[in-house]
This record gives sequence, structure tokens and C-alpha cells, in this order.
Amino acid sequence: AYMRADLQDRASSAWDQAEMLLQVIDSDLERSEQLNELVATYMQAECWERVEALIPSIEDRTAYVKTLIDLGIAYNEAQFPERARTAWNKVETDIYTIQESEARNNALLDLSVGYIHAQEWDHARKLIHSINDQARCTTALLRLSQEYAHASLWESAETIAYTIEASEERAIALNEIAHIMAQRHAYEDLLYVV
Repeated sequence: AYMRADLQDRASSAWDQAEMLLQVIDSDLERSEQLNELVATYMQAECWERVEALIPSIEDRTAYVKTLIDLGIAYNEAQFPERARTAWNKVETDIYTIQESEARNNALLDLSVGYIHAQEWDHARKLIHSINDQARCTTALLRLSQEYAHASLWESAETIAYTIEASEERAIALNEIAHIMAQRHAYEDLLYVV
């Protein structure tokens, strides 16, 4: 226990120094990249207070939104669903302030994937339908269909698969559903997909 406390103290001291050094970096791009790396390190170490303290200092809107999405995913994986939802709610209000459409569509895709992993199906579907890029929308629908299948929600998985416009991607989604059904020995349900 003593060694662990000593390691935590050393890590905390090193992180304090890293945060101070960030302030003296002249290049905005370099400072932003280093800040993002430090925030990612804090998330891995589950130092939530440090993450939340640093996020407001991220100046680039796209990086800020992406970091909040990642924080929500990390919270969800650490079994803090309310904190995840709070981060994602903040993202939803900020995502539309991103001027560049490609970055906004990427953020919508990333956030929808976060909601999919959290099995917040309705939120994910709402966001997917607001993506203005067909390829990203298809990617999100494929992920949603797969996650429904992994949750054994066969009908929902199939319904989502059939909303995919591109026939090749639709076939991929249906094949994935069938594969998951076969792995789970859901042969009777499989007959309806074939």
C-alpha cells in the first residue's frame, strides 16, 4: 500500500509538471496535441478530476468535442453511465458549433458510436439520421445493426440493416447478423434473415 501511494504521488507530481509545461509551449497546434495526449493519459489512469479540469482548456472545437466523446466512452466503460450521459449531452449542444461539415459529421459518427456501445439505441439512431455524409451514415448504421445483433435484438438489427441504402453494405450487415445468429444457435430466427 505504501509503494502504491508513493507511485501515485510521483505520478501526480509528474502530471503537475506536465500541465505547467503545456503553458509555455508557443505553438497552438503543438500545445493542443500535447494537451490531448495528457488528457488521454488521465483517462487511461481514470483520473477523472484532472480530465474534467483540462478539457475546458482545449481551444480547438473539433478536438474539444472529440475529447468529450472519448470521456463519455471512458466513463461508460468505467461503469459511470450518468457521467457519460453528462459528457455526451454537453457534446450534443456543442457539436453543431463545428463549422466544417466533415469534422461535424465525424463528431456525429463518433458520438453515435459512443451511444451504440452504451446501448442507448434511440440516441444513436437520432444522431445517425443527422449525419449529412452517406459513407459515415452507412458506417454508423452498420455498427448499430451489429450491436443490436450482439444484444440478440434480431428484429431491430435486421430493420436497421434494411435502412442501409447501398446494397453491398446492406448485404454485409445482413451477413454479419446471420453470422452472429449462427454463433448463438438462433437457427429459427436465422431462417427469417436468409
